Amino acid sequence: MPRGRTSRKAAILRRAVSSCFESLESRRMLTTLQGGDTFVYQDSNDELIRISLSGDIVAEFLAMRVYDGTNRQVILDLQPPLEDAPDNYGADLFHIYIVDARPNAVISISRIDDDGNAQPYEGNVGDIRVIPKVGGESVTITPTGGGQVYIGARTKDYIDNTDDEQDIPITFANYRSDFGLRPASRGIYAGIETAPGVNMGKILVGGTITGRVFVSGHLETLYAGDLLLGDTRGTFRGSSSELPNNLFVGGDLRNLLVRGSLGTDPEGIYRTGTDIRVGGKLANIKVANQFDAIVEVVNNPNLPLNNAPFTEVEYTLLSGERIGEAFMRGDIADNFVSNNALTNRFFGSSFTSSLTGKVQGLDFAGRLASNRGDSVDYYSVPLMAGQTVTVQLYSPDPFLNGFLNVGIFDPLGRFIKSDLADFQGGVGGGQAFKFTAEMPGIYQFAVAGLGDQSFGGSYVPANADPVSVSAFGDYNLIIQDYGEVAFGGASIGGATRLDDQDTGLFVRRGDLGAWDSVGDFLANLFTPINLLKGNLRHLGGEDIGGTVADNTVSLASPDLLVPRGSVGMIKSTGNLFINPNAFNLDDPVASNAVGFDYQWIEVGGNFSSQLTANRAIHVIRVTGDINSSAFLPRIYANADRRGEDGRIDLIDVTGNFGDLAAGGPALHTGLGGNIKYIRVGGVVYNDYAFGRRIDVTQTYPLGQTVTLQDDSGARFSIIPDTYTTTTSNNGTTTTVRTPTRVTVTAYPVRDAAGQVIIRLTLGGGGDIQRPRAFRSGGYRRNRKSENRCYPACL
Repeated sequence: MPRGRTSRKAAILRRAVSSCFESLESRRMLTTLQGGDTFVYQDSNDELIRISLSGDIVAEFLAMRVYDGTNRQVILDLQPPLEDAPDNYGADLFHIYIVDARPNAVISISRIDDDGNAQPYEGNVGDIRVIPKVGGESVTITPTGGGQVYIGARTKDYIDNTDDEQDIPITFANYRSDFGLRPASRGIYAGIETAPGVNMGKILVGGTITGRVFVSGHLETLYAGDLLLGDTRGTFRGSSSELPNNLFVGGDLRNLLVRGSLGTDPEGIYRTGTDIRVGGKLANIKVANQFDAIVEVVNNPNLPLNNAPFTEVEYTLLSGERIGEAFMRGDIADNFVSNNALTNRFFGSSFTSSLTGKVQGLDFAGRLASNRGDSVDYYSVPLMAGQTVTVQLYSPDPFLNGFLNVGIFDPLGRFIKSDLADFQGGVGGGQAFKFTAEMPGIYQFAVAGLGDQSFGGSYVPANADPVSVSAFGDYNLIIQDYGEVAFGGASIGGATRLDDQDTGLFVRRGDLGAWDSVGDFLANLFTPINLLKGNLRHLGGEDIGGTVADNTVSLASPDLLVPRGSVGMIKSTGNLFINPNAFNLDDPVASNAVGFDYQWIEVGGNFSSQLTANRAIHVIRVTGDINSSAFLPRIYANADRRGEDGRIDLIDVTGNFGDLAAGGPALHTGLGGNIKYIRVGGVVYNDYAFGRRIDVTQTYPLGQTVTLQDDSGARFSIIPDTYTTTTSNNGTTTTVRTPTRVTVTAYPVRDAAGQVIIRLTLGGGGDIQRPRAFRSGGYRRNRKSENRCYPACL
């Protein structure tokens, strides 16, 4: 006892401390497992859960028991199965501490049935009581990703006539001593943690992970039914998590796979503030339902190399093989990662190839086996327009090189390139060939056996039994010159909700390959897509930004901050509303300008956005209208006002060009700029800067010569011809000369002394003549930009 402290004071202090902290129960067994071990424990719902470890790994597993009636919480060992177990015997797995591991290490955790069969995708973990992100009374949600493993703990029912106090997530234990091989710390968070310097292979959890995941080195794969990291009880919209960086990987993260939702529930009622930070590169995110999280990819060039080839995500079962058996050894054989061109989204980040030694490439290592129903593999590869890559498919078995082929499908689903010897000058199986992308977007690279020239996976070798044959064997697919891709991409089966976050998607160095949502992509003022030094190759979703309707818009639209790169494909099946927070583009310096080009904008609904590029804007195609919402749309090339590279190649609008409320969009191309084509199927409203005339279409008097000046500065005249009509009646011939009239739809360009001619109609014929001053020199053309508009653009 310290000097000067009386026994009475010490007794008071002991009572005060004991009222706050629960002492550890007596230890019965230490749950320290290593590669090759299997352990079964009984959880708080009396379910039996199996843990299986393989490879080089040592890990400590901690449980938490929560007592009925008091909600007293105790950290202890996992509890082995016990017949006629007393009340409160079972305990949930609360924390995994990985002491040491190698990249071949695997942890698999799944519920088992009475026969000992693993069931990683069946059932759910039950209710979780949470706080809605908009505030109000607590509600219960049920994760739907499948699996009954719960990493974390929940409160019990201990107050009569109410259930508000039960099923509340517990994600922190104030336990400071060491536990087995886990060193002492200031507390223990629910979830998974590694010791410093540990690289991990696969962590597969057939259920829900709460709290945090911290891996100090590289991580090959993290799989969960649902991932509810951070403030699992719930945090308010727009606020930061009290547990930042709650999914942290210090090195590279190859695959983040969630069968349900990440950071939220299936209905998006609440958010946990999931905060994903990767110190190296992030290759692939795949979430089957809703996504609500922050993502930051640092791409630190000083990290140790992780240059092993990417491996297939999906696993195809052998006849009679159980899905749970595959899961327990580290293979995911579920339709969530099914291998077909429509659902497979296996992106990859670039690295130094271990096969070729070249930098900024992609290597995939796969296997085709028709006896598993696996006769074709698809890889989704985002490319920029004009990008040339070198592709080679070969097998480690030289005999198979003549029996494997690779085919390429463009973003429109067209089969365009292959190494097939009889297709478009193909070089033959096993040989390298070059391929240039004519449009930006996600290209599908398909690997199939010889004879499957459609790459549909229907080929079976001649005279072979499809049940017993193991054709076609292992292969390597190499894609060189892929570029510095730091974040390969994300495939989201529901909505992407960045509007709930305080920051958005952030890549510090390198490209973001693709972000593709089946549902909406929503963000706000504080959650941009921010690439400090790289390209955004593909952004896809239903409504990208707030839904435009009745001239109103929600504040849920992303700003694209790409100051040193280009934007490839933006594709919305619904409406597009991006860059709502750009400054007034009439100011001397435009904000939110991409460093170079917007290559392709494809909109299935209405367009209400600001596109600002320091160089060119190539293709904008809108199925609906270009209309106003919270502000007037602007399309601004050569925003930096340097050189004469401001070009807009094509604006193709099926509906109206503008609206009655705010007029038409503002167009800018800068000095020496040019707009090549505008095609509009509906009404063309005037830019309000040139007056409030509803429709810019103008019909001139009969016979009047019309002189116009296009946006390049060239003047030209339209001289109407006349109709000559001859009639005969009772031997009398009458000749009537009727002048024609000119109807022109011409749209003004703000910083050009001219207009873009959208439509020109002559009432019977006419002769378009240039003034003499332009006959010899022709129309003035702007300087070519580095990324030209490829044939597919037009």
